[in-house]
Amino acid sequence: MILKAPRTISPDRKYAENPTFLVLGDGRLLAEKKNVRFGDTVYSFDVDITGVERLALVVLRNYEAGWLYGAICWGEPVLVR
Repeated sequence: MILKAPRTISPDRKYAENPTFLVLGDGRLLAEKKNVRFGDTVYSFDVDITGVERLALVVLRNYEAGWLYGAICWGEPVLVR
């Protein structure tokens, strides 16, 4: 799985947002990347999903005014076995 950032965002949004990306397997935390900033380099998760039936990709906001700046999502996730 790869995290990609958009090309441009507002300076206020860049300052305020530093979400955490989680990979969950059957409800258990398999991997996380904290304090992701727009413009950061692409990040890949190397996660063993052997035996996992349900995989979930989650984004957690780390600030109260998250509604102000819009959506945050995984960019083009790819599962490679």
